[in-house]
Amino acid sequence: MIVFSHGTGGSWSGHLDTAAALASEGYVVVAMTEPGDNWRDQSRVTDLVGRTRALSATLDYMLSRWLGRTRLDSTRIGAFGFSAGGLTVLLALGAKPDFARIASWCQTQPHSFTCALLRIVKNRWIQPCPI
Repeated sequence: MIVFSHGTGGSWSGHLDTAAALASEGYVVVAMTEPGDNWRDQSRVTDLVGRTRALSATLDYMLSRWLGRTRLDSTRIGAFGFSAGGLTVLLALGAKPDFARIASWCQTQPHSFTCALLRIVKNRWIQPCPI
């Protein structure tokens, strides 16, 4: 199984060609739409904790409640993320960003989306997914 997480303001269909190619090779592909950070709703675009929780909830559903769950091997799960989705995947796996490395750039670009995001999340603890 491979779980997809799209970038800010995207949707499950953002990488449909890649998902279709993987599915045609036999993978179960789960392309989620991030709650509060998608093309219809940007009310929580800086909520990286919410994104990692959504990814974890998706995995939990697929492995425990999805009707086709017997086809899945819980030891063979992959994840694909683009932009904020890539960060979501890394954080869900337990990555710990070094925010100090971007500090000098944020001093010159304080209004960038990245720096605004970092001001909000840099002191939050993000739990890795349990799987």
